[in-house]
Amino acid sequence: MTKSKVQKGKTFDRIVYTDFAFDMLRASVFIPEIQSSGNLIYRNLPDQWIKLFDGETNLIHVPEGAPPNIPVMQLSNKTGELRLGVSRIRVDFELRSPNIEKPVEDVNSFFETAVNHIIEFADIFKLTIKRLATNTNRFVKQEDSGLYLSKHFCQERWWMEAPINRPEHFELSTHKRFDLYEGLKVNSWVRNKTGKSTITEESLIIVEQDINTLPEEMDIRKFSKKEIRRFFKHSIKELDHVLALYYPS
Repeated sequence: MTKSKVQKGKTFDRIVYTDFAFDMLRASVFIPEIQSSGNLIYRNLPDQWIKLFDGETNLIHVPEGAPPNIPVMQLSNKTGELRLGVSRIRVDFELRSPNIEKPVEDVNSFFETAVNHIIEFADIFKLTIKRLATNTNRFVKQEDSGLYLSKHFCQERWWMEAPINRPEHFELSTHKRFDLYEGLKVNSWVRNKTGKSTITEESLIIVEQDINTLPEEMDIRKFSKKEIRRFFKHSIKELDHVLALYYPS
């Protein structure tokens, strides 16, 4: 954090984007509806996948006619930090920190692993990848997080007195569309909110980010392996760039 700044009624250390630590990373791909059961998918996974996801295995029977986004298979490693979720229309490769004292650190390494596994999964089951998404959750410890966010984002007339002079919670969500790179327009969602550690009860500021390709383009998109790698490489950098706009140094 940078030097303390004094705002009427409270003195805070200014939070900048580099103060945030990662709590969750997720790489997701969307596919045309797959008819294979969770049990069949699991039986066809390579041995190294079974070794990687050596924790809980959840194979779910989804009745005919159920929504296609219901998971048919959920795997995790022994610590529960690394997870794989598969539904009929989506594959999620995810890493979560066990607690705020052990944040996720090697972001690029995770996404490289995730992309390699997603591409291998698509090859094994002969899937066409029609849409892509990158999700991250970050946090920073902050006393009176609701008041900090109200002062950070709102004019003084709103937080000096009612209605947001002493918020228990605060949330600001925004959505934009822009070109991630030439030829690929994406959605960018940013959610700034307050929270608490489930272990220490410490007050937190949480930022959830999502960059995803357009759902209305699924019928015309078919991402190659090269394009998949390019998307995740650029989206990771863009997530940092966007966060720096909200919490500049």
